[in-house]
Amino acid sequence: RPIDIERKLRNGDITIREFIRGLAKSQFYLKHYFFNVNQKRSIEISIKNLLGRPLINSCELIKYIEIIQNEGFEAYIDSLIDSNEYIEVYGEDTVPYPRYWDSPAGGATSFFVKTALNAKASATSDNVIYRSSFT
Repeated sequence: RPIDIERKLRNGDITIREFIRGLAKSQFYLKHYFFNVNQKRSIEISIKNLLGRPLINSCELIKYIEIIQNEGFEAYIDSLIDSNEYIEVYGEDTVPYPRYWDSPAGGATSFFVKTALNAKASATSDNVIYRSSFT
């Protein structure tokens, strides 16, 4: 557990946004959602967890692969949390949540389908999805 950032959040020293940033950069997150899955799956999971949506297209995937390769994982996490999309949707004090269950205006129908595929079931965890014994 990242006790230091939990303490800072409880004390009001950091916002929810900075707490989420700390969680996404933690050793736990790296171990379960970066090192133990392939790069495409890692990007799918982090976009789902941090932006509340599936990947838009292969161009977005390539963009994030390039950030990871050229600047590192932490810069990639920063690019998501510092994005206009994150700030407009969640601001400083909202925990990211799945956004495409309700088919928002402007969202493609495929986003709903991809969201459903990414979610699989409410009782599963991201690091076991797509393993052969669970598919």
